[in-house]
Amino acid sequence: MHIPSSLPQPEQLSRPLALILLVILGTSILAGCAGLDLSQPENAADFMGPAPEGAASRIGKGSPAVLALSGDGANLAVGTNTGIYSFEAQSMQERWSLPSDKPVNALAFSPNGQLLVAGLDDGSLFLFNADTGEIVNSLRGGEAGVEALAWQTADDSGHQLLATGFNDGNMIISAIGQEPFTVEVVGDLDRSQTGVTVMAFSPNRRILVTGNRSGIIQFWDTDTMTYLGALEGHRARSPVRSLRWSSGGDYLYSGADDGNVIVWDIAGLEVSEVIEAHPEDVLAVGLSPDDLTLSSIGVDGSVKFWSSGDGGGVGAVPSEAGELTAAAISGDGGTFATVGESGEIQIWAGDRDTFTRRLSFEGFSQENIWAGAAAWSPDGERLAEGLWNQVLVWEPERGEILLRFEGHESAVTNLAWSPSGDKLASTSRDEQVIIWDADTGEILKTLDGHQAGVTDLAWSPDEERIATAGSTDNSVIVWNADTGQSLGSLFGPDEALWSVAWSPDGGTLAIGSNQGRVLLWDAESLPAIESDSFLAHLAWVTDLTWSPDGSKLASSGADGLAVVWDIAARERVATLVGHNNVVSAVEFNPTGELIGTSSVDQLVIIWEIDGPDKSPDPREIFSGHSDAIDSLSWSPDGALLTSASRDGTMIFWNVGGETDS
Repeated sequence: MHIPSSLPQPEQLSRPLALILLVILGTSILAGCAGLDLSQPENAADFMGPAPEGAASRIGKGSPAVLALSGDGANLAVGTNTGIYSFEAQSMQERWSLPSDKPVNALAFSPNGQLLVAGLDDGSLFLFNADTGEIVNSLRGGEAGVEALAWQTADDSGHQLLATGFNDGNMIISAIGQEPFTVEVVGDLDRSQTGVTVMAFSPNRRILVTGNRSGIIQFWDTDTMTYLGALEGHRARSPVRSLRWSSGGDYLYSGADDGNVIVWDIAGLEVSEVIEAHPEDVLAVGLSPDDLTLSSIGVDGSVKFWSSGDGGGVGAVPSEAGELTAAAISGDGGTFATVGESGEIQIWAGDRDTFTRRLSFEGFSQENIWAGAAAWSPDGERLAEGLWNQVLVWEPERGEILLRFEGHESAVTNLAWSPSGDKLASTSRDEQVIIWDADTGEILKTLDGHQAGVTDLAWSPDEERIATAGSTDNSVIVWNADTGQSLGSLFGPDEALWSVAWSPDGGTLAIGSNQGRVLLWDAESLPAIESDSFLAHLAWVTDLTWSPDGSKLASSGADGLAVVWDIAARERVATLVGHNNVVSAVEFNPTGELIGTSSVDQLVIIWEIDGPDKSPDPREIFSGHSDAIDSLSWSPDGALLTSASRDGTMIFWNVGGETDS
């Protein structure tokens, strides 16, 4: 590989090049680390996320995918599957936030901290004023998701380059001007064989170094946009996660999924030192301004320091949040940010002589944990959410958790308040139905009887019975709500029964099957006798809802449609066409004048169905979720429609007044 002669050569070192590991991994050594402060940190929490256009509010910030610290460690940016958040790092006071319906994969502060760039999963780039969150420019970089970003230090005129790497291996170089911060693509680099995972410019601005998913480090001349060569030292197919140049550009430090930190001698184009830093992935590598102290953060939750000087300092620091999913170290090597599997963010600060946990912040959600159900209480003062295997009861205006119910062993699929609001019932994939005391969280009854995951439930209007649908066990069971005893089972021998809804007068149970049929049962005679059925959809019936007066029934289906039926005449009142995927939920508003639908297509649509048009156009279309929506619930006053999504958040859509689509 040819390195330009202008690249600084290493000075004669007055100390051994080999780095000395100060301490070893293990809790037994922590008591002897005088510089390590593990006292209880300040705790902060904020569950409210940025509301998209058309929404009043949002509960949930999404799952963090990437962290970025400004060079001085003063500010922290967090990218999630639902938005971007900017915090004052030492207090976790939110500075600004913006929603996104595409996951945020990469973030990077400009060297002077003035700008923040975000790379999205759809290949888009957005340039922000780092202080205000104002979007100053944007660019569609490619079809593949952005995976890596790197800033070049600005020249005397204030111009600098921005490097972007995509998960398909493509890379572009953009020139960023001074205010108004123009963006111009000035070069495409030869495609990497695998996705680009990390990038870094050399201190003299001439060299761009990139790491990829194969564990290979590549070098590029940024003046000519030409490839210079590659270095291989990490284990094959171990993605490189972090790159850090020494201040003089004579050494490069890399961390990868093989658990190693490698010190590269740039002048000799060779490995200077291989440090077996962590048992698994290295998420971040940091370096002090004087180049004397190297730090690293591992996915195992440990932070380690090494010195090439006089020894001392701290070593492995256990994370109480389990394995880490993302980490960042500030450019000055003094501030550390980590996020664990639970979504909790921790801020640490210090150097090789002192290391302190400053703050723990709760508000982000766990990766791959979604909001599967939402239900407003009858009085409108509380909102229940099924968040994976937990049930959370919120004060919705403040976003405060009032109660946390734990009892299910798998995902909660649906929720329903009793008509009085004293009880809350939940269904789950664990085949159980639980009736909770809504004021205390005490389990009042556990209903065991289904042989497969339970997908839906409905209270009778008199609150004496509960009907539950067991999907693949082909049954609907009606229970005595007080005793928990089964009053009778309704079987569909050849079809799964997926959804259930009780008529307002309590006389009829509507049941949806996986063959597109709606079955109407006489709820007063048990064992019940099927009274009627009709074909409603060309695929499974996902949800059912009665109008408040009981004259209409609305159904949603996997065929992408929602249909409104006149029950007395057995006729279609309206066919609602607007979604391009499975319609997951359908709900009448409290007056019966509007219907809300949601879908796997991430949209919520509001419909008016009282007019003569049997194929009405949508009244409003709301977008803001970044994953499929599973549940809808109207506030009792009809002003808000709440959607619960697999992106881990709930959005409260403004429907009470005039709202633009």
